[in-house]
Amino acid sequence: MALHPESYLNSLSAVLVDACENSSCPLIEKFEPVAKGANGATHFKLSLKGGGTFSLKVSTRIGNGTKQEYLAAFAARAIGLSATGRCALIQVPPDVPVLANREAALLEWTDGAIAVGELPTVSAARLTARVAIQLGGWVWLCCWLGIGDRHLGNWIWSEATESVGGIDNEEWAMGGQKADHLRGPCAQILGGNIDATRAAAIQAGAAAAHDAFDREKVRIEAEFLRVGIAIPPAPPDAKQMTEDLTGLTLP
Repeated sequence: MALHPESYLNSLSAVLVDACENSSCPLIEKFEPVAKGANGATHFKLSLKGGGTFSLKVSTRIGNGTKQEYLAAFAARAIGLSATGRCALIQVPPDVPVLANREAALLEWTDGAIAVGELPTVSAARLTARVAIQLGGWVWLCCWLGIGDRHLGNWIWSEATESVGGIDNEEWAMGGQKADHLRGPCAQILGGNIDATRAAAIQAGAAAAHDAFDREKVRIEAEFLRVGIAIPPAPPDAKQMTEDLTGLTLP
């Protein structure tokens, strides 16, 4: 059942507006549990008046997980990855149930996003080079941060925006993710096969992510420093990452 006493909805709305980077952000209409996943008891969905959704999440199973969830979202958006939105690391107002006074990751959800593992079929849009490019950027981020727990429930697809993305990104450690470990999920996201053409698109997406990181490095490093998490060294080489992911030799 949705929780919606007006007092704490107003408190949360004020925090949300403040976190929305000076852009317009409507008031919250509903605050309700997500009720699934490892952090289900401390993960809430904020439905906005007029449409749009944010999540408010406290990671309880991973040390520094809340900070890492936020930083993964911040970095993904900073380098222009698909299916990303506004994000902030906030202090929850004291009148909010369950999460009062706790640090939480505030993350904007992609319209129409569904976990890939819950989709019964592969749409034509998922088979395009454009999506392989998007996926290449996300694999690059996963390898750079060492994001683990990459089963198909933690990849989302939005048919409305024709975009793929990673969610539940709180579990990471430097060197903790290798591209070849992502081969199975990535093949399934792309319809079950990664041929040379798709591999080239994945490499292009990874290279674009690397280039964007180089452009945004100062801003990303500053945010990691502000939050208090060490930034991983040496982002992965796009070509080597793609060869490890696909098992193919690229030109």
